[in-house]
Amino acid sequence: MEPSQPHMKKVPVKLRLSDGSVLSGDVNLWADERAERLSELFTKSSSPFVVVFNAMQRGKTGQTFVVNKHHIIWA
Repeated sequence: MEPSQPHMKKVPVKLRLSDGSVLSGDVNLWADERAERLSELFTKSSSPFVVVFNAMQRGKTGQTFVVNKHHIIWA
């Protein structure tokens, strides 16, 4: 069991990017502001980027990606 981290609210996410690729992993809802829903991370956060960690893309796992929100088609 992972230790409790009061500054992190980890949730799973799957993203389709503008280049057609799909990225699966986790995001921290509390990274910028205390979002309660995934949609708030994309609409209310002031950062133009989303960090996806524990990510899997093209068969590789455990990676971290910094994704520009303008390249996300759906989440």
